[in-house]
Amino acid sequence: MAYSRGVNQIFLLGRIATDINPIEKDGKTIGCRFNLVVDRPAVSKEKDAARQQTCDYIPCVCWSWVSNHVLEKYSKGMMIFAIGSWQSGSYTGRDGKKVYTNTC
Repeated sequence: MAYSRGVNQIFLLGRIATDINPIEKDGKTIGCRFNLVVDRPAVSKEKDAARQQTCDYIPCVCWSWVSNHVLEKYSKGMMIFAIGSWQSGSYTGRDGKKVYTNTC
């Protein structure tokens, strides 16, 4: 069986909702973080009912040359098409409770 790189792939089209924050290590920028707001139309069961649009805020992380491009060319409010993978994780918070995370 051949390895398929596209198994965990996500495509998002939305606007950058927050300031783009660089991730630095040893004084060098190695990545960046921002939130992407993606519109999601609500599906109404009634034909004449008013449709309300909702949105999702997706946390995104970029690394390497992609982060350099995002930091140079994009800013809050700009439309962006993101291709990446979906990662789930968890950590124990300060209060001892387990916190679950999702990131693109």
